[in-house]
Amino acid sequence: MELTSNIAKLARALAKCVNLKELSIHNITPGALVAFHLAHPGRQHQSIEAWVLNTGKFRLDKFRNNFFNNSMLSQFWNVQSDIRSLSIPHCTQRLLLHAHQLPNLVSLEVGDLRALPVNRPLERIQVFFHVFKPERPVAALTRLAAALSQYSPTLTP
Repeated sequence: MELTSNIAKLARALAKCVNLKELSIHNITPGALVAFHLAHPGRQHQSIEAWVLNTGKFRLDKFRNNFFNNSMLSQFWNVQSDIRSLSIPHCTQRLLLHAHQLPNLVSLEVGDLRALPVNRPLERIQVFFHVFKPERPVAALTRLAAALSQYSPTLTP
């Protein structure tokens, strides 16, 4: 079946999920990505498929995404004001959020300390340290410690 028809089916399904509270979007398999690029040379799969998220009338509490780039989700952030927990483990650059976007966000999982947004009252953060160079200081977390309800840095190999 053609990839675009599968995306259309997904969009129709999401449009019917008005009570959806948690959503996870994961990377497609490498084989599917190769097939997409062969069928659509020069086109980016993420930009074509990002519209799928905007078809639903649901208001999420939790969103986990390791597929779409943050820059492609700005419109989605505008309507998802109920998200409290966000996981974007591939995000290693500053998470750019406008003041009105994700106002209820309290829990964030990112791939690098640099991705943490400035001036957000987060209660829980999770950072994947495996992407850090060993010399990168964990002490950078202390600037966020005042806003956290708990601060217990743990390094796990």
